[in-house]
Amino acid sequence: MRLAMLAYLTTTFKALGTNMPFQWIGAQLAEVVPKLFEKRDEEDVQFLLWGLAITGISVVSPKERWFRQAWMEIAPAREWDAVRRRLMEVIWIEIAHDTIGEAMFDTVQDPGNK
Repeated sequence: MRLAMLAYLTTTFKALGTNMPFQWIGAQLAEVVPKLFEKRDEEDVQFLLWGLAITGISVVSPKERWFRQAWMEIAPAREWDAVRRRLMEVIWIEIAHDTIGEAMFDTVQDPGNK
């Protein structure tokens, strides 16, 4: 939760057009996310989806292998609008996250990025 919230806070820099490196957060998430998937239950899916989306728009490349694997496992929806609706149920600032969120989604869904 703490790492996801740190990643969330970095999205305000992205919305302002600032691209700051946050390698430490990304590295920690790359280590933690697979462990979360091992122990998750259906109630965790919503938060995991949100955490991955925030991670993919803020601190890691959605092309990273661990990220793509986690995303494909947790986000069965193939349409951005369906995913966006689920993200808005957690914490999602439309004006700050919609454009970069959709770009991240398109990157993950692109079969050329395997």
